[in-house]
Parts: sequence; C-alpha cells; structure tokens
Amino acid sequence: MPELPLALAHVTEVGSRERTRIVCVYGLSEQLDRGVRSQAIADLYPFGRFAPHVRGVAELLPNPVLSVREVDVELPGGSQDLGPARAFVMVTPRGDAALVLDAEMTGDPDGQQVAHVLDVTCLRRSQLRLDGMAIIEWLREQAAASGLPLPESLALGANVHQCVFPGGTLLAAIRGGATYWRLVFRVSAPLEPAEQAGTFHPPELNYSGYVAVGHGRGVSVISGFARPVENVYALMAIMLITGLGVLHRSRARLFAAMTQAGSSVTANIAAARTEISLLSAQLNELQLDLEFGVESYLDGVLIPEAIVEAYQRSLCEAMGIRAGLEHSSRMLERLSAVIGGRRTALDAAVQEQAERRDRLFSGLLAVGTLLALPPTLLLAFFALSPDTRRTLFDPRLHWAAYLIAFLPFIALVAAGWLLRRRIRASAGQLDVFEGARSEHVT
Repeated sequence: MPELPLALAHVTEVGSRERTRIVCVYGLSEQLDRGVRSQAIADLYPFGRFAPHVRGVAELLPNPVLSVREVDVELPGGSQDLGPARAFVMVTPRGDAALVLDAEMTGDPDGQQVAHVLDVTCLRRSQLRLDGMAIIEWLREQAAASGLPLPESLALGANVHQCVFPGGTLLAAIRGGATYWRLVFRVSAPLEPAEQAGTFHPPELNYSGYVAVGHGRGVSVISGFARPVENVYALMAIMLITGLGVLHRSRARLFAAMTQAGSSVTANIAAARTEISLLSAQLNELQLDLEFGVESYLDGVLIPEAIVEAYQRSLCEAMGIRAGLEHSSRMLERLSAVIGGRRTALDAAVQEQAERRDRLFSGLLAVGTLLALPPTLLLAFFALSPDTRRTLFDPRLHWAAYLIAFLPFIALVAAGWLLRRRIRASAGQLDVFEGARSEHVT
C-alpha cells in the first residue's frame, strides 16, 4: 500500500487516548491588542518534535493573551457532557483573535453523543455558559482581571472549527473501520447515510488500523495520533480560522474602499489629495492583512513536516481559503488600479491648476505692461517738452504723439489675436489623424 511507508515513518506519532477530546475554535468579531501580554504558543502545549518549528516562527503565529487552565463548561439545557476545559484567547500579529475551548468529554461517548456536543457547541455557541456566566460575559470578566482591554462590540464571530480527537470506544471503532460522517457534519443521527460524500480524507494521513483523518469545513476528526500531533493540528485550525476572519474583514474593507474610490472626483484639489492619501493607506493595510494574516498561514514552510503540510493543505481546500485569497488579491489589484487612475487625474488637475495660475500671472503681467507703456511714453514726451504741459490733454495739438504711443501696441494686440485664432484653427496632429482615418476608410 502506498500509505504504508509514510505510516511507518511516523509510527512514533501514533498514540491512543482514553477520553475523547474536543477543541472548539471560535473566531471573534473584533481585533484585539496583542501587546506585551502574549506568551509563546509553544509554552501553552507540548509540541514534541514540532516544538523547534513552532518556537522559530512564534512571532508570526497566533499567541495567547489570556489563558485559564480550568473552567466549567455548561452546554445549552444544563448538560455537563464536557469536563473542565482550558480556555484561552489567541491573537495574531495583526490583531485577529480567536477564543479556544479545549476539553475532554465525560464518560465514554459514542459517535452520536459526540455529534450532539459538536452541534450545540457550534450552532448554539452563544448559549454556552462558562463558570455559570454567558460566554462573552465570562470573557470580559477574565479580561478585566488580567488587564486585557476588550472592545464594547466584541462578540463571537461567524467562523468556527472543531477538532475531535476520539478516545476509548470511539477510537477503537474508527480504527476498526467505522465511519464518522455524523461527526464531520454534526448530525447526531443513529444511522449514517450509505453515501458519505463531502468529507476530505488526506491520503497521506489515513492508514487503516492506525490513524485516520477526515474533515469538512467546520469539523476535523483526527484519531490515532499522539498528543503533540493533536496539538499542532489544533494550532493549524486556529491559524486558519483567524485567516478566514482576515479574509472576511478584508473583503468588507475592499468593497468600502472600492466604493469610495469609484465615487465622483471632487473638484477641490486639497480634498482629492487627502482622499487619495487615505485610500492609499487603506490599500497598504489591506496588503499587510492578506500577506501576514492569510497568505503566511498557507505556507508549509512555517512547520515543514509532511503530516502537518498534508492536513494544512486539505483543510485550506475545505475552507476555500486559498480561492478566497486569490479573489481578494484580484480585488486588491483592481483597487490599486483605480487609486492609480485617481492619482493620475489628481496630478493632471494639479498641473492644469499650475498652468492656469502661470497663464493668469503672465496675462496680468502682459496687460499691465501694455497699459503702462503708452502712458509712460507720453509722460516722457511731455516731460521733455515743458511748453506743452498745459495742453497735455488736447489731442488736436498732440495727435501725432498719441498715435505714435498707442498705435504699435494696438497693432501688436491685433496681430496676437489673429495668430491665436490661426493656431487654434489648424493643428498638425489633427491633420495626421484625419489622414490616417481616411486611409483606413479607403
């Protein structure tokens, strides 16, 4: 079997557990300040041989800013199917956050019971109670105690992923060949359908009798692996849920920026310059979000291990993150082109404004010169002829002086006006265009 060499190569990562473990990753609706309160993710869980990779890229990964080692989880209806849970808030370098609940189920549940817990902890997550309080109320109390500021509008987001690590009877059943469709789709039905399409089964991670990995968009079932592998798979889910939140936020900001960039250009040059500066700043932030909040988490170089890359690649495909990133990148390119067009229009407007200002100044200077020269000549003439000062304004006596003073400037203005009309009436580029057009028609 082609899977056998890979399974044997990672036989040290195969393990068993007595109780079924569920890790729920809830995206949060608002960005949080990562600040100096965050600790390294590698200190939160044992990652075994993956720890050097996790520590090496810790600055790029989501890190905990709030961690509570033991909290009682009460499901809707007062059910206590989950034992004491670990709860922590993970924040990425760009401020995107996720609330993580990590608990083991009480007793030895079967697939139907686990599917019910998955259903209520996802679809009815707002009704969960932690230590007797609503989940957001509990989160605010813990954040206030640790000095972590939370936005007033903070709520659970739309993105959820749950990792199931079967134990006990459920693990034995899956190793024996039992299907787990009901877990992947959170359907607590007594029977599963004969055709179970829609589940992703990475071939590199499935070896009958030892390990099995199957998942959909919202649930991953990971059975037969040791705890360090479970932890790194949970980390992958956290990374991709925060990345999915970045995609949704970026898409909304892209639409808003595109609407703003596509609106009519204001006639005020200063306002247009300010608007383009704001759009450019938004464009830069969007590029950073997509690069460091999404694309970096799709890179297998972060944790270059075969069993990690296989799960990451398959989960990305199920969530549609890569396709969403490509679409958002194309939208970003369009926005950049629109902003570039607006900037070109602004540059042209600024140049036109400068040319109009120069023309106005030159025109005023020319008019002032034309108005000042004739009186200057006349004043010079009369200043040199003292006897004529009393008849200064008698044109019958001094018509020749007035004519000599004004006629050249009148002739200059008339010649300039005729030349201007001639320049406007004929254009060499227009003749070239008309000639090329005539040849094309012929």
